[in-house]
Amino acid sequence: MHFLPIVECELRKAARQKITFRLRLGVILAFSLVTAINLFFIQFVGSSHNGRVLFYLLTYPIGLFCLAAGAFTTADSITGEVRDGTLGLLFLTDLKGYDVVLGKFIARSLSACYGVLGLVPLMAIPIFIGGVTGGELWRVSLAMFNALFFSLALGIVVSTFGSQSDRAVSHTVGLLLLLGMAAPLFGQGARAISLTQAGNILDSISPATPFLRAYGSLASIRPADFWQPLLTTHLASWVFLLSAALRLPHTWQEKAFRTEKRPTAAVARAWFRPNPEKSTQMRTRRLNQNPIFWLAGEASGMLWATWMTVGLIGVMSLFVGTLISPAISASLAGMVAVLLKILVAIQSTRYFVNARRSNELELLLCTPLTNREIIQGQWLALRAVFLWPMVMITATRIAMSIISWGSTFGTFGGSGSMFLFIPIGALFGVVTVLQPLFFVLDLVAITWMGMWLGLKLKKPQHAAGMNILFMVVGPMLIFCVPNLVIDVVVILIVRDRVYNELRPRPNRLALPLPLPPKSGPPPPSNPPPLPTTPPKLGPMRPPLSPT
Repeated sequence: MHFLPIVECELRKAARQKITFRLRLGVILAFSLVTAINLFFIQFVGSSHNGRVLFYLLTYPIGLFCLAAGAFTTADSITGEVRDGTLGLLFLTDLKGYDVVLGKFIARSLSACYGVLGLVPLMAIPIFIGGVTGGELWRVSLAMFNALFFSLALGIVVSTFGSQSDRAVSHTVGLLLLLGMAAPLFGQGARAISLTQAGNILDSISPATPFLRAYGSLASIRPADFWQPLLTTHLASWVFLLSAALRLPHTWQEKAFRTEKRPTAAVARAWFRPNPEKSTQMRTRRLNQNPIFWLAGEASGMLWATWMTVGLIGVMSLFVGTLISPAISASLAGMVAVLLKILVAIQSTRYFVNARRSNELELLLCTPLTNREIIQGQWLALRAVFLWPMVMITATRIAMSIISWGSTFGTFGGSGSMFLFIPIGALFGVVTVLQPLFFVLDLVAITWMGMWLGLKLKKPQHAAGMNILFMVVGPMLIFCVPNLVIDVVVILIVRDRVYNELRPRPNRLALPLPLPPKSGPPPPSNPPPLPTTPPKLGPMRPPLSPT
């Protein structure tokens, strides 16, 4: 047998597919257009830091994509095989666990690696403008590929622990948020209260730390501050792949039914599952309100993940705002808003993806339920999960903005330039009022796009990742186009497509048209009667004699 046969097979298959080359070319063309647009608007500023501003605008979205790539590429690589029952067929051969893991890893990560590799020359454009060095470019590129490798390896090890793709994607996103964003924030907070060693440990386990420390000259920081978290997360990625290879041969086998209940499981059910009586009453109320609201379930896992994310980073933002700076706290509150958008993008695609996969959607379309009732039930389910976290995030952002503005007001008052405060204060009031409206409009547009992708894509497991890419990461690339324009265009276009895709309207042009009458005499109104006597037959031929 060849060495790593599945890897060789996947590489040969990817080399023959047109999508491998079209995706790489499309990503390069899209980022080239974004670079040209941003560079055109940056020239109006007329600052000497134009190259560095363009470098930040290019590298930060690419780094965010590298960190989130595992959620929509490798998180469903093994769960799909387990769900379809084809994983056990692979182990009937001489294949080992590392063969399958590396094969799936290469197949799912090839397009992402090609896309990021094609963007490295574009990131070198700010060097010619000025303000960015070549060493800074290579360090940022190395940190990007390290974050991409970490995210892909984490996604494939999470996919070996279940058979449901939506849960695998949710768990991968949660771990990436915890390790990629929460760990550096907690490290900064630990150093603020003189816990330097704990802060360094939290920074070393995050793949975002070497990316954030790659900017600037290496002489301004110690080399160990960049290389230590880079090597630590790189080794952790290999540990993830090794763990997936060791666990994979035991994943496809059926587990024996466990009759006894462990004490820890009982405690977890008591804390994380609602009371059965209250759950029954809630489900009955949802069924009376909307059947789809009842079918969507309680989504307790996403509800807990949302509240943990909002509460964790919300408390951290208040802590940082009190000890360090209100402006940093306002930035953290904006980060929580981005995380909530990611969770909404995942949850909005989940119901239709599962309904298509289990053929539940075809059964629903045979019922008297209308398209409006089906979509209304989906909106009710999303509102039950994200309404109060959205209210809390909006209130926190407004409070942090007011606190930050209060410190600015003290600066203006101390400097005696109160005449500048009147127009700036009026602008701040308008922004404070419109900020919640823009945030709600973003969530509405993300929800419509998620429902449409869940109904439209041929591979439903990619719906959540595409929604995050288009509606969360995409608007961050073009800073000159406000999100309001993108949201309005998406809502106006995608809303009607969701209704049409859910139950397509009959096309009258597709029906068979009646044929035109033939030329000639019209057919008789009374056809001639059929003959009643059988026709006469001729004489029969005598049979042949045997001689």
